[in-house]
Amino acid sequence: MQLTDWIEGVERTPAISANFTTVDGTELIAHTDALIDDLARRVMEAKSSRAYLETYAHRLEWPFLGQRLGAGPQRVRRGDFGEVVAAGWLQDFAGLAVPVKKLRLQVNPGQTLPGTDVVAFRVVDGVVERAHFLESKLRTTAAFLTDVGTQAYGQLLSDRAEWFLEILQFVHERLFDTNNPLAEPVTIYLEGRDDPGDDAHEIVLLVETTVWDEEILVNLDAEAGDLPACTVHALLCDDLAVLVDSTFAAIGVEVIAEMTDD
Repeated sequence: MQLTDWIEGVERTPAISANFTTVDGTELIAHTDALIDDLARRVMEAKSSRAYLETYAHRLEWPFLGQRLGAGPQRVRRGDFGEVVAAGWLQDFAGLAVPVKKLRLQVNPGQTLPGTDVVAFRVVDGVVERAHFLESKLRTTAAFLTDVGTQAYGQLLSDRAEWFLEILQFVHERLFDTNNPLAEPVTIYLEGRDDPGDDAHEIVLLVETTVWDEEILVNLDAEAGDLPACTVHALLCDDLAVLVDSTFAAIGVEVIAEMTDD
């Protein structure tokens, strides 16, 4: 299943801002068991590997193997869910490659990780053409909602001051450690990366439909202008808090067979 089977993304015209492109995302289907199972699989893949889980599922108890897959505190749980959906959205909607899953560094499900959420790459015929840096936010209530876009933008802007070097080096080393086929194309890309103005920036806002406020984009437009090639994906979802909780409740040993092998 692709996330574009769940949410339809359409670029807004006319544009709301000269400083970023807006993609409006609306749900196409209800929150079926099939959707929840797919989201549970995606969370598991983001936090652990199928090879590891399959190798030890018959030798070690699930409470041991699945410790980092637990729900964790509500705030962290929702943040992890938002990051997983955002990374999947860049893959399924924008056609980008997201070869490294940062959430696998969590020691426990309550741990938050510093820095930019995701690095994605535009890959054409085996050549890395561009790096896309993602910041995701999930909101289920109207509390402090109108600043959520500027918060994401500010985080990207702060990390860009150092050219995103820490997250790029982390991703590059992980590609090397796992013998990922993108290791060499990314190396070649990094050898020639001499202008941060060539980077792209993605903000994915996953927001409860009933609380969405256009002031999010109005406030962001007032602050934006320093990030080149910026796209804001406003993905609206009904009963978002329930969907997050249902997804984590569905995580379990029986989902392993549906995971990919990366």
